[in-house]
Amino acid sequence: MARLQGHVLGFGMLFCTLSLWVGSSVALQLVYNGTSHFGKPMFVSVFNTCTYVVCLLPSLFSSTLTWRSLTSVLPLSASVGLLWLGSACIFNMSLEYTSVATNTVISSSSSVFTFVFSLIICRDPFRWSSFVAAVLSLLGCSLVAAQAPQNVSKSAVTNSNFGDLLALVSAGMFALSSVLLRKHAPQDLDMNSYMGVTGLLALTAAPALLYTADAFAWERFVAPSPRVFAALTANALFGCTLANYFYNSALLLLSPLVANMCLSLSIPLSALTDEFVLGQHRFSAAWMVGASTVAAAVVV
Repeated sequence: MARLQGHVLGFGMLFCTLSLWVGSSVALQLVYNGTSHFGKPMFVSVFNTCTYVVCLLPSLFSSTLTWRSLTSVLPLSASVGLLWLGSACIFNMSLEYTSVATNTVISSSSSVFTFVFSLIICRDPFRWSSFVAAVLSLLGCSLVAAQAPQNVSKSAVTNSNFGDLLALVSAGMFALSSVLLRKHAPQDLDMNSYMGVTGLLALTAAPALLYTADAFAWERFVAPSPRVFAALTANALFGCTLANYFYNSALLLLSPLVANMCLSLSIPLSALTDEFVLGQHRFSAAWMVGASTVAAAVVV
């Protein structure tokens, strides 16, 4: 009974996660390509991760925050947490070069990477159903990548192979961080401490990361306007911190493969949002077939 309740809670958290992530992707494309034109994916990624520190507030207010609780999760935050930051940075970069819907589908290839990493790192038993699901996901992603959606507005992001590649690399790093979290997280992991310490590390490293990016002309530092800052803050708290808290919790209640497969259900949501809410792209029948193939992997 307890296991069933855990699964129900996990799937509920995943539904909240995919809704928040799709909304976050839409918000970032509007920030990147809207009237503000604030195309700073590294700044956004670092800023988002820094907001993880709010996860420490409940423990701080209840006086249960201790040095021991922080240091106990430090190795996990310094490895898996920062790998997650790298994945998020590359994902946010890809939004400048590919549509929300195509990005979502290619990101769903993380289930293929998760399947492979789970076999190698966690020594999970080989299951034919998981293998077939991973193959379906890979085939669907390949078909989608080959079918660029039609732009229907001047502000629409034009899909590119570079954007697809960034989304694919991000998916692999995301899958690796998910599997490593499951592998190394203790049974009684305090998710608030883990995410809070990851935020503290990002906050500490932020000046050096942003200075390096500016010095090497990877991304020129420009302070956001008050309006953009307010939008980024709302997106960071809900589309990043809250969504990732739900995802990490669901990951431990279910499994990395199940969690990543279920997130493929964000595909129809992202396509509807891209075409009917943003009004930026129109998708071909072949694109829909590819997206449906990826979504079918969840059923398998």
